[in-house]
Amino acid sequence: MTKKIFRSICIVALAVAISCVMLATGGLYSYFTMQQQNHLKTLTELTYEAVSDLGTEYFDNIEVNGLRITVINVDGKVIYDTLLNHEEMPNHLEREEIKEAFETGTGESTRYSDSLTEYQFYYAKKLENGNVIRLSISQSTVFALIAESAVPLLTLFIFVLLLSLLLAFRLSKIIVKPLNNLNLDDPLSSKHYSEINPLLVRISSQQRQLKKQEEELLRRENEFNTITEGMSEGLVLLNGRGIILSINTSAKKLLNLEKNCAHKDFISIINNENIREITRCAMFGKVKEESLTVSGSVYEVKANPILTDGMVSGVVMIMLDITEKAKSEKIRREFTSNVSHELKTPLHSISGYAELLAHKMVKEEDIPHFAKKIYQESGRLITLVEDIIRLSRIEENQNEPEFCELNLYTLAEASLERLMPLTEEKNISIDFSGENSVICGNLTLISEIIYNLSDNAIKYNKENGNIKINIKNETDHAVLSVSDTGIGIENKHLNRIFERFYRVDKSHSKNVGGTGLGLSIVKHACLIHSAEINIESQKDVGTKVTVKFPKNKVLP
Repeated sequence: MTKKIFRSICIVALAVAISCVMLATGGLYSYFTMQQQNHLKTLTELTYEAVSDLGTEYFDNIEVNGLRITVINVDGKVIYDTLLNHEEMPNHLEREEIKEAFETGTGESTRYSDSLTEYQFYYAKKLENGNVIRLSISQSTVFALIAESAVPLLTLFIFVLLLSLLLAFRLSKIIVKPLNNLNLDDPLSSKHYSEINPLLVRISSQQRQLKKQEEELLRRENEFNTITEGMSEGLVLLNGRGIILSINTSAKKLLNLEKNCAHKDFISIINNENIREITRCAMFGKVKEESLTVSGSVYEVKANPILTDGMVSGVVMIMLDITEKAKSEKIRREFTSNVSHELKTPLHSISGYAELLAHKMVKEEDIPHFAKKIYQESGRLITLVEDIIRLSRIEENQNEPEFCELNLYTLAEASLERLMPLTEEKNISIDFSGENSVICGNLTLISEIIYNLSDNAIKYNKENGNIKINIKNETDHAVLSVSDTGIGIENKHLNRIFERFYRVDKSHSKNVGGTGLGLSIVKHACLIHSAEINIESQKDVGTKVTVKFPKNKVLP
């Protein structure tokens, strides 16, 4: 804008200067022409008076100094001329100024000489004797005058040009300065020209709108970042060229990317070829979904292209951690397989014994033995089904159990009474001690915990073994501990004993009637009560199980 103003001022200044020179030259030329003509008339009048008094002798001693005097008689013949030989001059009777002087007494004319490039002014007056005296003077044309004055005019032009440049430079700076100093955040507060006030009002209005839009965008961006950063799932947003627009912390950790990886090419900075291929498919407009194992965890990666007018303008990729889901699915398959196997074994035994009896293939004295086997297998089958049903009910109702105040010591006594026949059968002594300890819990589930732990301590104990059960109060917990002198558990099995149908010694478990679900029931019941369970065991020495129930759990 400064350059444009500068050029405009220079052009205007030069145009004005040239116009002024031209007008001044033309005006002065016209003025001097008129003055010269008037001067010529005055000289003619004076010469007329002198010639009238003295005759042609007046011209003998006169100095004309560029002035030409001519006398013409009544016949048009030149009888005197100060410049040329009058005898060689043609007849002047038809000359305009001569003819007019003979008719009216005075005459004047102007003629242009191409060869001399100048004007000749003529003024004639009729004498008393009938002759005509004529005076003439020459004057250069305006162009000749300019040519003669070229040096001073050029000097003047250069001066005007330099002055114009200086003034244009200064003025352009002065004019633009208020515009350059505008406060765009608050345009109306700046000193400015009234002519641009409508523009500033419009800018101020747009600034307010832009500020509101910016605040709204920042608010939405903060909301989006807050939401995405709080996601455990990985989220990546790419533009149509595969450049990262947004990526949350979970995705960075999962893909092992730097914190400042935004605005970089996604495909070039990741090391996982599977994710690269998924991204390429999405960039070509295809929805791609695949389960991948990354860093030991299972993720479901889904990439959706964003289409605008049929063209891919971006990609949204989300990575869901389905490790627990995959584990649950694996456990479900194993559970189904184990249940099928556990149910099939006693059913086959019952079916086989029953078939032998039905076809009378058993000796009379062996029938009681086969009947006892059928009874034992059916009992085992019933116990297994009951444990499966019990575990399923615990899992289904773990969010809505009925809680009440319970005395842990009283429940332990009741469980031991139920197990007394089994202890007598294996000749196992029980050392029960402790104190009353009231907790908030579900009666059925707490009873299941105590019964199953005590039952395992008896079943997996040695003949003439010992069991110690203790209830004690701590500051924030009620502690149940069950220890035995049984077969014990190796360390390599301790992490898996809570799995369904997992048995350390399968042959021994079947001999004692174990289903492999007792500790799974205990684990789920402890989770519902926010209880901590800990197992300490040593092979062929014994096992100690400790359960800590929180006392501060309130009734729901």
